[in-house]
Amino acid sequence: MRRYLTIYTALMLLIWANCSRESPTVVPDPASQSFTGSVTGSEFPQLTGSYPESLDTDIPIDVKIVLVFSKPIDKAEIELNVTISGVTFNALGANGTNIDRTIIITPTALLSNSTLYTITVPTGILDTDGFSLQSGTSWDFTTASSTATVEAPRVIAATRYPTAGAMGVSVSTNYVEVTFTRDM
Repeated sequence: MRRYLTIYTALMLLIWANCSRESPTVVPDPASQSFTGSVTGSEFPQLTGSYPESLDTDIPIDVKIVLVFSKPIDKAEIELNVTISGVTFNALGANGTNIDRTIIITPTALLSNSTLYTITVPTGILDTDGFSLQSGTSWDFTTASSTATVEAPRVIAATRYPTAGAMGVSVSTNYVEVTFTRDM
């Protein structure tokens, strides 16, 4: 636990030191830990990140699937519209509420070993402003062959607040939000 706390603290300091006041939301590629900027300024929600990603392998059978959107989404939209082949699940915002930009999907049972799963995020998912996702996507991942697979937490998304152009924000509001693949 102490090691993860040290890694988490170092990561937070690194992100904080490298974020400028005009930094856009960034979404890392969890497999390579490389960062790419997200599209800003669109009124329509976009899927900007996910875990597992397309063609990921050796995913633990107790995985919590993470979807990161550019705008807040109600978990009910995910539960009604998103499909994972042969899997029933519950969804909740990463912040513990029903509405968030980062949605955590928890399968109701362990996934099967060595199995290919397909996640489908269709068009039409509504954000909290009533705008719909304009482009859907599907991707596959494969679970590990052994239940002994343990995966270290990886960064899914990092966002600097306040975002560029935010209005009416207190001068003391200045932080970075980091989403990991596992609870920290």
